[in-house]
Amino acid sequence: MQFPANDVALGHAVGDVDADSSRVELVYVDPLADLPITLQTIGRVDPVHLPNFGDELCKAYAAAGHGDDCTVHYEVAQNAIHAGSVSFFADLFGG
Repeated sequence: MQFPANDVALGHAVGDVDADSSRVELVYVDPLADLPITLQTIGRVDPVHLPNFGDELCKAYAAAGHGDDCTVHYEVAQNAIHAGSVSFFADLFGG
C-alpha cells in the first residue's frame, strides 16, 4: 500500500494548497529520495520530513497557479539550513 502524497496524517499540507497559499521555502539536508512511502518503508524513514514531500508541495503550488511561491533546496549542509531564514520571514511579513 502506498500512502497518498496529501495524507494529512503525515503532517503536510499538499492537499490544502490553493491560490491563496503563502509563499514557502523548504530546505533539506537529504537528497530527494527515491523511496515510496509504503507500509514496508514507513519505519525506516521520517515521512513528515522526507524531501519527497517538498517536491510534491511545490507541484501543488504549480498546479494552483503560483509555482514561483514554492522553493525547495536539497542536500544543504547541516550548518547552513537556516541561512536566509531571517530575510525570508522579513520579506514575508513586510519587515
